[in-house]
Amino acid sequence: MKQRSKILRRDHRARAQRGFTLIELLIAIVILTIGLLGTAGLTTGIIRGNYFSKNITSATAIAQSQLEAAQGAGYANTTTALFPASAETVGMFTRTTTITDGSPATNVKTVAVTVTWSEANNAARSVTLKTFLCCANGTASSWTGSEDEDDHDDDHDHDDNHDHDDDH
Repeated sequence: MKQRSKILRRDHRARAQRGFTLIELLIAIVILTIGLLGTAGLTTGIIRGNYFSKNITSATAIAQSQLEAAQGAGYANTTTALFPASAETVGMFTRTTTITDGSPATNVKTVAVTVTWSEANNAARSVTLKTFLCCANGTASSWTGSEDEDDHDDDHDHDDNHDHDDDH
C-alpha cells in the first residue's frame, strides 16, 4: 500500500510540473488579443478627440483675438477699412470678420468673426464669435457671445457653453 501511495504522489508531481497545455496557451492568446484590440480602438478615438479639441481651441483663440482687436479699436474705429470682410488665412484656419452697423439697434455694431477649417476626414468645421459694440452718449461698451457652427449633421458632444460636432 505504501508503494502505491509513493507512485501516486510521484505521478501527481509529474503532472503538476508539466505546465500549460497548448489549448490553454491558445485561449490565453485569443483573450489577450481581444483585449489589446479594444485598447487600440479606444486609443485611436482618444487621439481623434484630442486633435478635434486642439482645433476648436485654436479656432476660438483666433476668433477671440480678432474680437479683442475690434473692442480695442472702439465703436468709431471698428470699420471694414480696419477689419476687412475678406477671408484671412491663419495657419490651417480661415478667418472672416463681418461688421454690421446699426444691428440689432441704432448706435450698435455687431462684429462677427467666423473661423473655418477642415478636419483630417475633410469635414468642414467652423466657430463663430460675436460681439456688440455700443456707442451711447460718447461712451462705448461691448458684449461678447459665441456660436459654434458645422456644415453637416453628425453626432454631437455637448458641454455647458458650446455645441461641438465630433466624428468618433
